[in-house]
Amino acid sequence: MYKEKRACCCRPSFLFVINDVFPKIDLMAKQIFAAISEGEELKTQLMALKKLARYTPINCIDLRREIADSVIPTASYHLTKR
Repeated sequence: MYKEKRACCCRPSFLFVINDVFPKIDLMAKQIFAAISEGEELKTQLMALKKLARYTPINCIDLRREIADSVIPTASYHLTKR
């Protein structure tokens, strides 16, 4: 029964974290490329990164509500170890 309750919160939590972290990873990659290359090589790497780092932001407000709706009835956070 615990696993069933936990499953309803895991996917929204995962999506929320990925949506929050992705721009930070993109920024770190740009900083790394700037540190290891310059000029035309840097431009080429940044263009490749731009293609790889495309993402569509998701509605975090709905995700937060979904997480809250699954946490509030049980009065515990489902992703913590017991």
